[in-house]
Amino acid sequence: MANGTEIRALELGEQIAQKQNVYIVDVTYKKADDTYSLCYYIDKEGGIGIDECELFSKAVEELLDAEDFIEENYTLEVSSPGADRKLTKEREFLYYIGREVDVKLYKAENGVKAVEKYQETKPDLVLMDITMPEMDGIQALKKIKAIDANASVVMCSAMGQQAMVIESIQSGARDFIVKPFQPDRVIEAVKKAVE
Repeated sequence: MANGTEIRALELGEQIAQKQNVYIVDVTYKKADDTYSLCYYIDKEGGIGIDECELFSKAVEELLDAEDFIEENYTLEVSSPGADRKLTKEREFLYYIGREVDVKLYKAENGVKAVEKYQETKPDLVLMDITMPEMDGIQALKKIKAIDANASVVMCSAMGQQAMVIESIQSGARDFIVKPFQPDRVIEAVKKAVE
């Protein structure tokens, strides 16, 4: 979820982005060690280069200085989103609709393999059935959450398993999808899980 600084920085940046014909994919304002960093990720059709980043940086810096709404000392960065950037905000997902993206999918044939695959790959999102051989999905969920408390897991199962839905959510699942899958519901659950 965006903080107030990110929201205001995005509003100011949009003024520059429209004039320069670029799109702001994301804005982050974070503290690492003792240093704050405000970073704009910009893009345009055909890709973004260092010259566009520099031009945007100079223009947005003037607006940020004039507004002077950030109390802490910070470093301003402007960058392309990068080929390996993880999508975390709805704005980013919307930007990439209709564009080619790389998605890596892994399949585990049972709960034990699901836990092993999670440890090996540390994916951004896990979609997991409750009914699996060797170790059920709820037990696999608990093991994954023990490995990584921040793991984003969406459970799925057939209708009529209300107790398992509750146990899944109590065990750390971000959401639950009922089979047969409804596309809008799957999209909603994925968005919720990656926020």
